[in-house]
Amino acid sequence: YSEALKLTQKALSLSENLHISEISADLYWQQARILKSMNNNSDAIVSYNNAINTIELLRQDLVTLNSQNYDKRFYFRQRVEPV
Repeated sequence: YSEALKLTQKALSLSENLHISEISADLYWQQARILKSMNNNSDAIVSYNNAINTIELLRQDLVTLNSQNYDKRFYFRQRVEPV
């Protein structure tokens, strides 16, 4: 498990540095499962919480994107769809 944890932490560091939250969330979850397998429950809980927090941020970003694009979709439907 130690090698898997080391590689996961390396990948997590890269994904965070590149601001790829979708991958970071998966890697936090993977890190938590590895830590749990190693009976390191307190660190596993921290990793699970990091995964949840990252997913919540992604969800907020999606809501923002959808609300920003709503006017464009509405305009498209009003102007182009009847054609």
